[in-house]
Amino acid sequence: MRIESHAASIAGRPTAGCSERPGRVSDVSSPRALAAGLLLVFGATFVAACGGSGSTTSTTTVPADPVLAEGASIFKANCASCHGSQGQGGFGKKLAGVVTEKYPNIDDEIALITNGKGSMPAFGKKLTSEQLTAVARWTREGLGG
Repeated sequence: MRIESHAASIAGRPTAGCSERPGRVSDVSSPRALAAGLLLVFGATFVAACGGSGSTTSTTTVPADPVLAEGASIFKANCASCHGSQGQGGFGKKLAGVVTEKYPNIDDEIALITNGKGSMPAFGKKLTSEQLTAVARWTREGLGG
């Protein structure tokens, strides 16, 4: 009898003396469970897209040029979470290998970093003009602009 009861419970059939607990949600397709699942998937996707990997990348290597070193540090602190640790893109646009094509004049790139555009925030009030230049140089020279 014990084996039959266990087999019946696995098959989803109630056995004698067994009942579902009152108030327990057994349907995983409930709106609350679905919303929680979607939120979890969205959150994980957002973190993966905006988070850098834990591996050592070009943004953690300190360049010999002090301006590029400062630009790398600023990029890591302010830009890598969206543009990727190596400028490969993510939530933000890809920068590695395309910056100098899109902005042949560095002053145009600095203006974009200063004023922001679309979903990119403005950094003009957060960074000095020297820091803005340093990060622009890093995207061009350190990330292979």
